[in-house]
Amino acid sequence: MNDRVAAGAGRLTDKTAIVTGASRGLGLATAELFVEEGASVGLVAPASDHFDAVAERLGQMGPVLKLEVDVRNSAQCRAAVEAVTKEWGRLDILFNNAGISFVARIDELTDEQWYLAFETNVAGQFWFAREAAKVMIAQRAGAIVNMASELAFQGQIGHATQSGTKGASLAATRSLAADLAPFGVRVNAVCPGRIDTDNIANEYEMTPDPEAKRRADERAILMRRFGHPREVAHAVLFLAGDESSYTTGAALPVDGGTINTEPVGSHDRLSGWDEAPS
Repeated sequence: MNDRVAAGAGRLTDKTAIVTGASRGLGLATAELFVEEGASVGLVAPASDHFDAVAERLGQMGPVLKLEVDVRNSAQCRAAVEAVTKEWGRLDILFNNAGISFVARIDELTDEQWYLAFETNVAGQFWFAREAAKVMIAQRAGAIVNMASELAFQGQIGHATQSGTKGASLAATRSLAADLAPFGVRVNAVCPGRIDTDNIANEYEMTPDPEAKRRADERAILMRRFGHPREVAHAVLFLAGDESSYTTGAALPVDGGTINTEPVGSHDRLSGWDEAPS
């Protein structure tokens, strides 16, 4: 067991959380960090052997509850929240992370892909936020962190589903923050840019020259590199924990400077970026 968890010294000691999309990528990185920081965590993901292995590993670090859920199903989302509150008596944090994306030009997207993206990324977040809000309103405390994206602010070729769904998520975050502030419940969004995950690797495999495409994308980021899942997890930890107690309705970029700066390129020599940093 992690020494910090064993010592009860974490920033989330005595708190209970739900992480959706917890079996891979940013959800897994955040669930792991939450457990390390002392939280009891409900792990939400579709059934799979991989999810079984993840839950077993995290269960060796601290208290977890494995919840096999299709986030497109509101009844399953409600049952997951009820299971967590029954197990631990309360719900302090929801990280609404589960999502899906399709990389395709708009004329190539199918009806099924469009609806699947919105059912997962928008409806799924709403179902969980609604059920968590019921518990948190009664507690007069809680924090919800929704997964948005840099694509909530920017349009990129082939990412209509991601921009559309994450824009909706960001708009909903602001409205939910207004709804829930009178009850001591905070709602914020985290907006990652390019992060090294399996999804990014799979996206590049669809291109003629994955390495060249990756290098070009890295050069377009102010910090000249992709982020790491753990860097996003720490941003979620901040928004979920007491250190952000006066923050609600916010969108926190974790994107190497992409959203709030002009693209790197034409001014490389003037800015000292002739070579990418190691």
